[in-house]
Amino acid sequence: DQLGRAMREGHALYGFTEPPITFVPTYRVLRGREGYSEEKMRVPSWTDRVLWRSLAAAPVRVGAYSSCPSVLTSDHRPVFAAFQVGLFK
Repeated sequence: DQLGRAMREGHALYGFTEPPITFVPTYRVLRGREGYSEEKMRVPSWTDRVLWRSLAAAPVRVGAYSSCPSVLTSDHRPVFAAFQVGLFK
């Protein structure tokens, strides 16, 4: 995962966070059915991501981070995240 590596090394999107990815790659999937495309010999990957950055001291907790494998209309599967954000005191 190039983006994850670049973020850990401080070369990309400094200050942003991504929850751990626990779902299968969401790009290069076949339209209308399960499986991955071998067209153009591209490797399946996680091109659709949710990154976040808090500009304040309010606590942020990730409630969910996943993909939507039942959406079959594109070669990308959508991803979503849900956050719980604390209030300032």
